[in-house]
Amino acid sequence: MEYNFAFDCVAIVLFFLLLFFFGGKKKVTLQIYNVYYIMIGIMLISTIMDMILHLWIQRGYFRDTILMDIVAILYILVQKAIITSSIMYLLSISNIDLWKNKGWRRLLVLPYIVYSGLVIISPWTEWVFYFDQNGMLQTGRIPVIDYVLLAYYG
Repeated sequence: MEYNFAFDCVAIVLFFLLLFFFGGKKKVTLQIYNVYYIMIGIMLISTIMDMILHLWIQRGYFRDTILMDIVAILYILVQKAIITSSIMYLLSISNIDLWKNKGWRRLLVLPYIVYSGLVIISPWTEWVFYFDQNGMLQTGRIPVIDYVLLAYYG
């Protein structure tokens, strides 16, 4: 699949507009607006990181493996945070107050914390991701980890 730079630019503009809109609604006490604000912020960061990662790989800026690993870790963690924020949205529709109910927050965040630990050690274990000899980000040796996280939140 070919990377489309214009698509990401349009997405960034739309996310900034949505952040501006929901940022003005932040004074409203409805929980749904706070969840929208979080979701849009995470998607904006994810789109920006997607652009940075693809542009750096295209132009060959990745010469230092530590920098590659740090950017890949941040990119993957932000991508998976979208899943967690979508579950926050569904729970807020169900009138479950995530800010007051610690049990729901623990159920929501615990798998993401475990996954984050696996992603952070992945440069050495290659469980979640690795870079091939061309410098391209590849799925790790245990791709089931991603599916388990999706199944938990699905």
